[in-house]
Amino acid sequence: MDNGTNNGVQKVDVVIIGSGASGLQCASDLKDNTELSFVILEARDRVGGRIYSTLEERTKPDQGASVSFYRDHGASWIHGVGEEGNKNPVIQLLQDCDPDADDVVPIFQGNAWMRPMSILHNEGGLAIFVNKERIPNNSVTVDEALQRHFVIQKKICEYAGQMFEDGEGMKTVHMSAEEARVAVLREEKAQSGGNYVLNAAVEGLCLFYTFLNENWNGISNSMLPLYALYDGDDNQDLNDHTYSNQGDYPGAHCKLKNGMRSVLDPLVSQLEGKILLEQQVDKIIRLDDSVRIESSSGLVTIADCCICTLPLGCLKAAASSIFQPSMTCEKLEALSAISAGNYKKVFLTFSTIFWPIDEPLIGLIREDNEPDKKGKYLLVNNLWAKDGIPCMEAVLCGELGEWALGKRTEELTQFVIQFLEDAMPIENVEELCTHCHVTRWEEDPYTYGSYSSFQLGTLERHVDALSSSEWDGRLIFAGEATESEHMGSVHAALISGHRATRLVQQFFDSKEMPRSPNRC
Repeated sequence: MDNGTNNGVQKVDVVIIGSGASGLQCASDLKDNTELSFVILEARDRVGGRIYSTLEERTKPDQGASVSFYRDHGASWIHGVGEEGNKNPVIQLLQDCDPDADDVVPIFQGNAWMRPMSILHNEGGLAIFVNKERIPNNSVTVDEALQRHFVIQKKICEYAGQMFEDGEGMKTVHMSAEEARVAVLREEKAQSGGNYVLNAAVEGLCLFYTFLNENWNGISNSMLPLYALYDGDDNQDLNDHTYSNQGDYPGAHCKLKNGMRSVLDPLVSQLEGKILLEQQVDKIIRLDDSVRIESSSGLVTIADCCICTLPLGCLKAAASSIFQPSMTCEKLEALSAISAGNYKKVFLTFSTIFWPIDEPLIGLIREDNEPDKKGKYLLVNNLWAKDGIPCMEAVLCGELGEWALGKRTEELTQFVIQFLEDAMPIENVEELCTHCHVTRWEEDPYTYGSYSSFQLGTLERHVDALSSSEWDGRLIFAGEATESEHMGSVHAALISGHRATRLVQQFFDSKEMPRSPNRC
């Protein structure tokens, strides 16, 4: 490609570090809306970042025939299609590319992780097993557990609301959702006058719905700040029939037939010759009137403006060594204040399908009174069995994600298999398992995390600081971690890419800088 290189040095108006969703969106915007020259430096041998889809092949147990399907190792959901005037940027991008495409597959009609009554149970989206017994969606236990869940959630919101009313709202930043739950239950017990009788089955299922929050937020409830659950409304209904913004968009939550990588294809297709692979950035150096980027390959890039889309985990790991001069104290504080996330997918293949095939999610609950067993709850993605593909995907996040960090594949495989045997009416699952793969974004040196989230102590100002430009506007930051409202999602990454483009245009407009003739 022609990058205006000269003896290992290339000069461009804008350099973009990272070819994930945010970097590609920004590059596409620059191409469509400006005449600025740019190049993307990507450390990997592929584009996409934490969007990574592979074409898999399995054998259908009942037919012996091979079947191919796309599997997403990283980002995999379109969280709400949106509505007219407020479309999810992922949907907008796909429709702009091909209005007649039918790649989008609705799985849930809303947020299944935060709306267990209306989306999971009422629409038949969840098969739940407790100690080897399947619990019907229309059972009395489920009804009572849901009502109990909504009552507790309402009391937790009232608890937080009282703090704000008393002028102590900052306490909700440092108190966890779990601490608030314990306080609410303690007060409930005290008010009962000693006549506090719990239904173990109801309470266990109620806690499973709380566990779903961990799967949505990507962080344990013991680390999730209380204010993340409080929206200022103390008069919540005891149901979840209406949409409320949880960082998603209204409407169906969907998968893509050809994997999430297909979201990026429209962007990549117009950037031929603009993406340099295997260019790990070692240094980002401010010069008098430009930015110098040094890659491990020996390539040096000189640009007027640099857009950094490095994942939060990478910034945490290398902030002190990559940037010269160092980033501001406010940005360094922000890096330590936001969680980079632990979220592993344990993808299992079996010789037969021994579980329900119609429900997209399977919830597993087991007794946790044995000291050698970790965790009482497990969530399984069940998106393949309906097509005769003998695969399931267990999700390890929150406390389970922290526990799984660095563990061997064999150990995590055995953990999931044991959980299946403890919760479902099945034995000898290990003999049926033919293959297992574990995603490891947390250990990956190009990510060091799955997706970002607020944690105890995180404030809006931390996200503002992370997204703010430095070096008089020459150093711009983008990526899902820089978007407060939608943090942790593909649509957040796309939104940040658009924002970065606007900041680039503002920078060049303010400088009234002519383009150098020796730049591509």
